[in-house]
Amino acid sequence: MKRSTEPSKAGHLRPAFGIGLASVLFASAMLAQAAVTPPPLPPGSAMVKVAPGMSKEEEKREDRAHHHKGHVKKDITKDDSKGKDDKGDKK
Repeated sequence: MKRSTEPSKAGHLRPAFGIGLASVLFASAMLAQAAVTPPPLPPGSAMVKVAPGMSKEEEKREDRAHHHKGHVKKDITKDDSKGKDDKGDKK
């Protein structure tokens, strides 16, 4: 095979072609993004105050759902892994 010692003629155009292609793709993406507009807000939406979190009714429901009477008097030092009938290991 014969190798050429001269650089190829298209080699020096490759970076310019890449930059041009990237700029064309970027410009077309920006034009496509600029064409999309959000829908208009409903009338009176400027007067609505949005509060983060749950509503008062939902907070009350959450408290009722996760409240149980045994957690107040519970002894955290007692091992409750065994049932009430188990007295421990007797051999």
